[in-house]
Amino acid sequence: MRRSSAQLKALAREALLQRYSTAVGAYLILAFLSLFQYFLPLSLNLGSETLSLIASQLISLMLSLIFAIFEAGAVCLMLNISRGKNYSLGDLLYGFRHNPDTFILVSLVLTLIQFLCQLPANIYNYTSPVWNSSTATDADILYVFGIFMLLSALGSLVSFLLTIPLLLASYLLIDDPSLSAREALVSSTQLMRGNKGRMIYLQFSFLGLWILGILSCGIALLWVQPYITMTMVYFYRELRGELE
Repeated sequence: MRRSSAQLKALAREALLQRYSTAVGAYLILAFLSLFQYFLPLSLNLGSETLSLIASQLISLMLSLIFAIFEAGAVCLMLNISRGKNYSLGDLLYGFRHNPDTFILVSLVLTLIQFLCQLPANIYNYTSPVWNSSTATDADILYVFGIFMLLSALGSLVSFLLTIPLLLASYLLIDDPSLSAREALVSSTQLMRGNKGRMIYLQFSFLGLWILGILSCGIALLWVQPYITMTMVYFYRELRGELE
């Protein structure tokens, strides 16, 4: 039985009822880790602008891969809540206890796709002579910035569409730690066959909540993100036939 987005969201709200404190606590921890991941690379100063840029990008990549393991732990927490199993903040460490290399490889594939999709925008931005020109006008800078933003938006859209079939790989790894990263990605693609449109619609249906969360300086996202993840958990469980 295929459930509508509204029905999946209703299941998510019901599952989180009386359990929101643990979910919010988990995402508060993730928020602090995310801030650390963002600001640490920016604090690097190796004396050379080029070396600092390369080092910051490498460290940012490493931290993002580690952060992906914590994100998998958050999914594990939501899966346990939805299935009526024992759950705790310790579930955030699930990925570190169960083949963390597979979660890292899955995240690396997704990151590589995102990087390649953003490459045209970054190349255009870094090679534009306007940034090193003393005669560049405000109109020139605005033009270059506009083209960069357009290319970046197109890259994000292509990346989103390419990664949609792979987004359930970490869910599959949690349910079956014996899977390799490749097997999880292939299984996710198979599971999403005929359901990509539903996933896209479901993702965009949260746009209003994302905007409200951002307007609240991110505070409301502590409640929005668990709700979104739990809805995705029920989407995944439906595709697996658990909700029949």
